[in-house]
Amino acid sequence: MFKTKFKSISAVFFLILFGSILRIYNLNFDDFWYDEMVSFWLSDPNLNFFETLKRVFSSNLMVTYEIFLKVYHQLVGYDVYNSRYFSSILSIISLTFFYVLLRKNSSTEAAIYGLLLLVINIYHIKYSLELRSYILTFLFTIILISLIFENKKIKPSFKILNYFSIFFVTLFLLFSHAFSAIIIFSLVIFLLLKLNEGKTQKKVITNLLVIFSLSLSIFLFLYLN
Repeated sequence: MFKTKFKSISAVFFLILFGSILRIYNLNFDDFWYDEMVSFWLSDPNLNFFETLKRVFSSNLMVTYEIFLKVYHQLVGYDVYNSRYFSSILSIISLTFFYVLLRKNSSTEAAIYGLLLLVINIYHIKYSLELRSYILTFLFTIILISLIFENKKIKPSFKILNYFSIFFVTLFLLFSHAFSAIIIFSLVIFLLLKLNEGKTQKKVITNLLVIFSLSLSIFLFLYLN
C-alpha cells in the first residue's frame, strides 16, 4: 500500500512539475496582445480601488481578474515582464485543484490520467501564457464544483459557511467571465432535476439552499450590470 501511494504521489508531483515547466517556458516570448495591454492598464497598482473599478467597468466586466492582478502587481511590482507570471501561477494552482477534484470523485488512476490530459491540454497551456481571465475562470469553476460535489454526488450536508462560499465563488466566477453564467445555469438545472432523488427532507432542503446560493449570485450579477 505504501509503495502504491508513493508511486501515485510521485506521478502527481512529476505531472504538476512538468505542467509548470510547460506554462513558464517562453512565457514572454510574444508581445502583449491588445486585450492584454488593457488588462495591464486596468490593474495599475498606483490607482486606488475605486479608480480601478471605474476603469474596469468602463472597459469590460472582468472585475475579478483585474482586481487580483492589481494585488499581484502591488506585491511583485508593476512590470510587463512580471505580469504573465500571474496567469501561470493560477494555472499551476488549477492543476492541483483539478487533481483534488477528480480524486474526490473518482479513483486515483482516473485522477492521475485526468491530470495528465489537463497538463498537456494546448488551450490550458496557451491561456496560462497570456494576461487574460480564462485561467482564473477555470480555477473558480473547479473550486465551485468541489464545493458542491463529493464522491460523485451532491454533498449530503452543508454548513452555513458552505452556502456563503458557494455564493461568493459563484459571484467571483461571473465577474471573471460573463459566459461562465452558462456553467451556473447548468448547475442550477442539474440540481433542480436532482430534487426528485432527495430521499429525505433534509436532502431536498440542502439542494434548494445550494440552488438559492447560485441563483442569488446570478441575480446580483445581473443587477449590478
